Amino acid sequence: MRFIVIILLIFSSSLVYGQRHYKVIAYISGDSLITSSNIEAKKITHLHYTFATVSKGEIAEGINDSINLLQLNRLKVIRPNLKVLIAVGGENGSAGFSEAVASDSSRLKFAQSIVSYIKKYQLDGVEIHWELKPRGMFGNAFNPKDQENLVLLLEVLRAKLDAQSKAESRKKKNKYLLSMTGSSKRQYLFRSKLNVAHQCLDYITLQTFDYKVQILNAAGISGTLVTCHHSNLYPSRTDSWMRLSVDKTVREYVNHNIPSRKLVMGIAFYGKGWNNAYEDYNGLYQWAESKVTDDLSYKSIATHYVDQPDYQKLWDKQAKARYLYNNKNGVFISYDDKKTIRKKTLYIRRHRLGGAVFGDYRQDNGTLLNPLKNGLRYFRLPFILF
Repeated sequence: MRFIVIILLIFSSSLVYGQRHYKVIAYISGDSLITSSNIEAKKITHLHYTFATVSKGEIAEGINDSINLLQLNRLKVIRPNLKVLIAVGGENGSAGFSEAVASDSSRLKFAQSIVSYIKKYQLDGVEIHWELKPRGMFGNAFNPKDQENLVLLLEVLRAKLDAQSKAESRKKKNKYLLSMTGSSKRQYLFRSKLNVAHQCLDYITLQTFDYKVQILNAAGISGTLVTCHHSNLYPSRTDSWMRLSVDKTVREYVNHNIPSRKLVMGIAFYGKGWNNAYEDYNGLYQWAESKVTDDLSYKSIATHYVDQPDYQKLWDKQAKARYLYNNKNGVFISYDDKKTIRKKTLYIRRHRLGGAVFGDYRQDNGTLLNPLKNGLRYFRLPFILF
């Protein structure tokens, strides 16, 4: 009898813990037209539409925005609490940020243009996706005060969004949202002053993917290719280079005084590949000749690579990471599958993160979204019983 009571107490406490509402956020690209019927709205909590750009100090609309955002808003009939946000910037759309945040007047102009865009398309908020490139690399403008100005922009945006929420009587969970993408690069964390900026943010979407080994030549350019896990949960014993991992990134943010509940783990629904990798350790962390340029969405990997005769499906026990290797042509592919997703959702729950963000939605065939959603469902038995 006493044993049954103890079990019931443990179970009831796990339900209270499990009632936390984890975010399941999907990125979906506006590069092509979107059909709402192809999106399983009940399995996600937020949609981040990518990307609006910055032009002449204001948010700039894309050619598909009016059609696509209408389609995404239709999903609220199926899931009324679904939040649809516009993501501004990205790798190719961040060039105008520096100018837009340079002064009080420019920040006010930029923030007002974002609020107007949100109202026009009946959205629920905005994600700032500024790819901060040091010294203006890759065509992005540069100002030594960019990082300070970014914090000032977020303060203005927070005030504008809160004022608009009040004007529309949007309260508590229905208030306009402000999020920001956080890079996995340690130097970015300190440059961006997120230990201050997070106070303005509802959550931070971490880029805990696209990890890569960089070997720079005398000109500071990466000229040598090395294979690697690109979204591994923990460091691999095979990695004698940079020891990058999701866990390392999360810990750096937490140690930078950013609450774990505001951190949303990034999960890639695509892989990274290399050609003609050395065969030691089945190609893992080895020299390679070139990158695979074919489509490496999860759908493509599952169809054209997994379970093919020449490809070994391998598991890195320490890194909790999946990869493929073809010892005939040296092709090495790093990617997430159902097993890695289960490991990552367990990590999110144990470390009390805010949830997970993945992209692009259309790169999956349902195989990854299902374990992601199930792994973050509100009620689960306590870890001690597994």
